[in-house]
Amino acid sequence: MRPDILSFAEKMEDAMSRHDIIKADSWKYIDEQYLWNKLYEEFEEAITSQFPADELVDLANICMMLYHRVSESGALDKDLLEQIEGGQRDDVEIRDFEELAKELGI
Repeated sequence: MRPDILSFAEKMEDAMSRHDIIKADSWKYIDEQYLWNKLYEEFEEAITSQFPADELVDLANICMMLYHRVSESGALDKDLLEQIEGGQRDDVEIRDFEELAKELGI
């Protein structure tokens, strides 16, 4: 892998892992429209920021999330979400971010 791509991917992972305790991989199951709205928000932050490097990483992460959701690799996650919502998977629970943060005291 090209060093520049690897370095950027590491920054993306760092940003994602900072949210793991609360959000983990919840982006795979939240409303897709929320991600599209977040894409616009992050784009605006990136173009208006004096120091856009971090904002560009956030923007790239949202792009990755959307790519995953609209590509074939997102189909399995969509199937899982449908199973959870249909009551077929009682071994998995979808949690609200804010509720979980309160329970964890963060």
